[in-house]
Amino acid sequence: MKPTLLCCMALLASACGWAQFSLLPQIGFERSNISLAANSFSGAHVAAHLRTGLKADIRFKGGHGPFINVGTAPAPVGFLFHNDGTLAAAKPKRAGDLQLRMEAGYQYTSKPIRLGKGSTIAVAKPSANKTYTYGQRKGCGSGYYRPSCGDKKVLAKQAPAKKAWNVQLQPSLALAYLSANNPTLVRHADGYRYFADAWNTALVPAMGVSFGKGLQQLFTLTVFYTRPFDMASEEVTSVSGGKPVVTAMNPKASAWGMTLGVPISLGKKPVAQAKMQQQPAPRQDYYKRCTRTVRL
Repeated sequence: MKPTLLCCMALLASACGWAQFSLLPQIGFERSNISLAANSFSGAHVAAHLRTGLKADIRFKGGHGPFINVGTAPAPVGFLFHNDGTLAAAKPKRAGDLQLRMEAGYQYTSKPIRLGKGSTIAVAKPSANKTYTYGQRKGCGSGYYRPSCGDKKVLAKQAPAKKAWNVQLQPSLALAYLSANNPTLVRHADGYRYFADAWNTALVPAMGVSFGKGLQQLFTLTVFYTRPFDMASEEVTSVSGGKPVVTAMNPKASAWGMTLGVPISLGKKPVAQAKMQQQPAPRQDYYKRCTRTVRL
């Protein structure tokens, strides 16, 4: 058991060594669509509200990683009915103020997709001028020319990366949970209120587009969709005139929205380092061959 646990811990530490942590404060809107069909009633309610949140994610080397998102959500909408199953108020009413919404999921961040041409910084090319020194070789009276030691290797800097606009796609899938325990039915003396969108868990697919310039990410635009899990038809029994009345409720709810956020990176930022290349300069030696005069 211990070797397996140590191995898992080592793999996790190795993965986190390549990870990048970031925070994404978000603000936007969410549009909810709620419909309810009863025995003699069919109605819908569409509303938009402000959405705020804070997203924290861990991005591994391949661009994927888990995330959590904490934000706001509207209170459920309740339709008021009489005990005989007829609608008492034409306009539904919310149960209260905003509530806390928590999401946990997994996302993938693609490689940057370049949008336009960036500007480059000109780098001076290595000089082609060479300095030669003259030397004497002992022996056969020969001399030679040789380039100086400073010209044996010429160091050249590569131009820095182009600072062009780019986008990164961020598809994600999350499970949402509402902190409040929202009841579906609340009874009154002369009737009851039925909440058509009193869900607790939901599936949230989303697509984010992160805009950046060079290596810096500037802002992220995210479009999301919310589909509750616990939305099912049910029967509500009430008493009217001493007789039981059964009303079949068929609720449906969904929501979509858009948020805008500014990413805050907590990990090491990539730095464009200029690479040094060693370019050997051409080396030439010029020799004077020895000439002798022989007398017979």
